[in-house]
Amino acid sequence: MLPARRYSSVLDVGCGLGVFTRMVAPHCDSALGVELSSVAVEQAMRLSENVPNVAFAQGDILQIDSVLRDENAFDLILVADVLYYLALLSDEVLTTVTRSIVQRLPPGGLILLVNHYFFDLDSQSRTVRQIHNAMEASPSLQLVREQRHPFFLASLYEKRA
Repeated sequence: MLPARRYSSVLDVGCGLGVFTRMVAPHCDSALGVELSSVAVEQAMRLSENVPNVAFAQGDILQIDSVLRDENAFDLILVADVLYYLALLSDEVLTTVTRSIVQRLPPGGLILLVNHYFFDLDSQSRTVRQIHNAMEASPSLQLVREQRHPFFLASLYEKRA
């Protein structure tokens, strides 16, 4: 879904063990994975020892500003399978998280939002449309493309100039 280009700086929010962070590494100058679990961050760092352009930090998506310095700007932000795990998932929280993520993008920067979607089999799947709608509601973002499949929903957004 991503345009075939070189990315300067990538942020992987809720990176877990850093799988996507490592996958995007060959296509960027630097990638930062942020994860709530310190155990996962330690494991991601071990698994990424041979990938020099990736780094990991422990942090909460609801307080991402405390992890990222103000000058950090990313031309690609990955948000995969993380937002429906927020304890207090509401439209207000989603708007706040979206605003915090969008402010890290320069004009033309991209957000790839991906969520597993198992219809009625998984309670978190029921919130997927709410999450994607909240991202689409941001006046700073434009939906570039969306892919719907039986097991996931992926949306690519671009920050307006």
